[in-house]
Amino acid sequence: MRLGNVILGVLCLSALCISGCQTEMDTATAEMEPPTEVAQTPRPKPMSHFERGLAYEQRGQFGPAMNEYRLAIRDDPKDSRPYVNLGRLYEREQQFGRAERHWQQAIEVNPNDARAYNLLGRAYKRQGEFNKAIAYFNRSLEANPNRADVHWNLAVCYRSLDQKRQAVRHYRRYIALASPRDTVDISTAKRYLMTTAEE
Repeated sequence: MRLGNVILGVLCLSALCISGCQTEMDTATAEMEPPTEVAQTPRPKPMSHFERGLAYEQRGQFGPAMNEYRLAIRDDPKDSRPYVNLGRLYEREQQFGRAERHWQQAIEVNPNDARAYNLLGRAYKRQGEFNKAIAYFNRSLEANPNRADVHWNLAVCYRSLDQKRQAVRHYRRYIALASPRDTVDISTAKRYLMTTAEE
C-alpha cells in the first residue's frame, strides 16, 4: 500500500506541476505584446519609360533613350513629351522627316505644346520656309509667350525676310527674357539693334 501511495503522490505532483506550468505559459503568452508589423520604408516609385528615356539621354545613350520614349508613347499615347523628345533625337540623327512627324503627333495630342511648335518652326526655318516657320513660332508663343528661344527664332526669320521692325521687336523681347549665360546671342541681338538704329 505504501508503494501505491507513493505512486499516487507522484502522479498528483506531476499533474499539479503540469497544470501549473500550463497556467504560467498561458499567463506569459497573454502578457506578451502582439507582434508589430515591421516598419517598411516606402519603395520608391519605379521610373516611368519617359523618365528612363530622359536618364539615358542625359548620359548620351541615345539608342536606349529612343526605345524608352517609344515605350512611353505605347503606355500613354496622350502624353506629348515623349513625341517631342523622340523627334529631337531623330533630328539629332538628321532624320528630319521622322522628327517632324513626331512633333506633329505631339501637337495632335497636346495642341498647347510650345516645344513642339518651336521645333517645327526651327525645321521650316532650316529649310528656308520662313513664313511657315513664323506661323509655328507664333503658335509656340500663344502657348508660352515667355520663351526666349522662340523670340530669337522669330527675329532670325524676320531678318531673313528683311522685316526689320518685326526682327527688332523680337530681338528686344529675346534680350529681356534670355538667360545671362546666353552672352553670345545677346551680343548678336544687341549688335543688330544698334546697326538698325543707325540706319
